[in-house]
Amino acid sequence: MLIDMALRIKSEHDAMSEINVTPLVDVMLVLLVIFIVTAPLMTRAVYVELPETKASAPVDPSRHLL
Repeated sequence: MLIDMALRIKSEHDAMSEINVTPLVDVMLVLLVIFIVTAPLMTRAVYVELPETKASAPVDPSRHLL
């Protein structure tokens, strides 16, 4: 009985050695859904009409000092 009590006390103070993977699985599933939704959007080209500039020619870059 004394040995049984000693084993029970020791087991109550042991560190929990299990890892809860539920949050990891939740995050991975959310990322998977995001990638599945956005992947088809990345294959299409988005055409952007850029405005024309009225600026002068660019300055010679060799004259720039850092």
